[in-house]
Amino acid sequence: MQMRIFAAAVVVVLFSGGAGLAADAPGRYTLAPAGEAFLRLDSATGAMSVCSQKPSGWSCASVADDVRALQQEVDRLTHQTEELRQKLAEAGAPAEADAPAKAPDTTPRLQPANPSSSVPEVAFDQMADLVAKMLRRFEDMVRDIQAGDPPKEI
Repeated sequence: MQMRIFAAAVVVVLFSGGAGLAADAPGRYTLAPAGEAFLRLDSATGAMSVCSQKPSGWSCASVADDVRALQQEVDRLTHQTEELRQKLAEAGAPAEADAPAKAPDTTPRLQPANPSSSVPEVAFDQMADLVAKMLRRFEDMVRDIQAGDPPKEI
């Protein structure tokens, strides 16, 4: 019983601590118990934090967001690809769709020292699909947390 009262007090303190800030809209943060700590979701930015009690008081630590970092990298690479395509078009190079079909080259080639320097477009498309799938799963998990549904096993 005391644990529930304590948890309710923590929720009130966490919500009232940011209530004075104009940027914090009511209901912006969602808390969910996670063992001895709480998982806090910022519905405005999607940032997640783990809040736990320390000897000096309650503290929240940001959760690393690998999905967001991957999406930012995909966006950056997509923008860079579009810029390179525009430069090729300005230089008069044929676009991929306009280029004549070539027979596959079967001659053995040495691999470059840095394999990431020559990523085939097929591999890039597969990676983009994988990242999109991961983002959809993450968004589903966030919706489940916001709806109060128990998390699904992955």
